[in-house]
Amino acid sequence: MKYTLNQITPEELIVKRLSIKGFLQSQISPLIGRKSWMQDWEQLAKRFQLFKFSALPEAEALKYS
Repeated sequence: MKYTLNQITPEELIVKRLSIKGFLQSQISPLIGRKSWMQDWEQLAKRFQLFKFSALPEAEALKYS
């Protein structure tokens, strides 16, 4: 099975701020397989601190671009 990983940008996280959980789930879940070391998309999102973008002001979030 071959996957293409698209980068999730700070800009996308800002645009999807109100529905960040659904957005991250749609982006990360398809990439998790039996051989993945983390089996839950939320674990991965927390590990990379992606939920923090929903609380950051836009100017601060864009510093991570």
